[in-house]
Amino acid sequence: MYSEKFNEKVKLFTDAARFENTTVPLLSNDYTWKVCDSGADFKDAYFKTKVMEKIVCAFHERYGFDAYIDLGTRNHFPQMQALGGGSYVLDEKTGGINVTDEPTLFPEDYEDFAKDPNKYLYIMFQRKFPNITTKDFVNATTAFLQAQGYAQNIAKTFTEKYETPMMVTTSASVQPPIEAFHSSFRGISGISVDMRRHKQALKAALDAYWEKMVLPSLARALSAQDKNYIADVYFAIISHEVLNRKQFDEFYVPYMQQILTKTAEAGRLVFIYIEDAIARFADYFSDVPKGSAIMHLEMDDIFEMRKLLPGMPLAGGMTTDLLGRGTPQECVERAKVLCNELGSGFIMSQNKMLSFRNDCRRENLLAVNDFVRGFEL
Repeated sequence: MYSEKFNEKVKLFTDAARFENTTVPLLSNDYTWKVCDSGADFKDAYFKTKVMEKIVCAFHERYGFDAYIDLGTRNHFPQMQALGGGSYVLDEKTGGINVTDEPTLFPEDYEDFAKDPNKYLYIMFQRKFPNITTKDFVNATTAFLQAQGYAQNIAKTFTEKYETPMMVTTSASVQPPIEAFHSSFRGISGISVDMRRHKQALKAALDAYWEKMVLPSLARALSAQDKNYIADVYFAIISHEVLNRKQFDEFYVPYMQQILTKTAEAGRLVFIYIEDAIARFADYFSDVPKGSAIMHLEMDDIFEMRKLLPGMPLAGGMTTDLLGRGTPQECVERAKVLCNELGSGFIMSQNKMLSFRNDCRRENLLAVNDFVRGFEL
């Protein structure tokens, strides 16, 4: 169904997952920096899909990555504004985006939440948007449909016109339940307290959310047939930053192991995106079957992680500090070291999400990509 060129790009990454690649794939970890690079008005970019489409296409035509994590679909400003506000706050001058930390679930809710998570999500929605009207809901629904249409159209453009895959699709996002509680339901401070003071009630709520909401999503992701992306499952690890080892064992590992095991058993691929650093928990990934996972690193020393996890293919390595403040030659020298020392099982990418103006310079990114395209293992 897909072109030969498209399938060749997918193979670049699946070969890297098996340590069989003979070239180094280029993976874009760019998010909102593409708007900075374009010179477009930030509000226009986030609120007008036609503007974002032009930005994303121009970005690919300029840099020519082999695959993308984001195609301008991450921040849902129109939907949130239609609902009366919410998770995102945009600085229209700098393009900076802040995320609010407002809990919609409380310890006294855990028992009822565990009985029917889906029903309770509606209660939480009402708490987040207490003044919503029928008109607001209709406008928000329209905005969500427009966003969905954009996601489908831009994916089609990249599949057919540019013959270039996405690494993952947002519909394949599957995470241990504590990630949702940490980032959305309870917030960082709330979940930190609950793990100590309301441990049993929290665990029951996590189990219920896993069974009713997450497992079905995992099953759908692992059974998808016609897919225009590389990895079958997207798994972002974020909440580990506030967990000690005992808490990680109790609240994270049981669910994480199921994601990794079920993906491997299905002969599929999971893309593990690490925020902050994961080295202190590296041993939990030592038995992941080769070819079933790719790990993208943010703050970890990628060379040290290769020693800790010799069988895990790694993405990242090109730091935003260097891309944003170094020279093209310094960036190329870093790329040489990465490609030569990590070799097969390595995917060149930016360590952090490129988000702010000073995260990168155009000439640096162009120089790195030009070098990597000409490098052979």
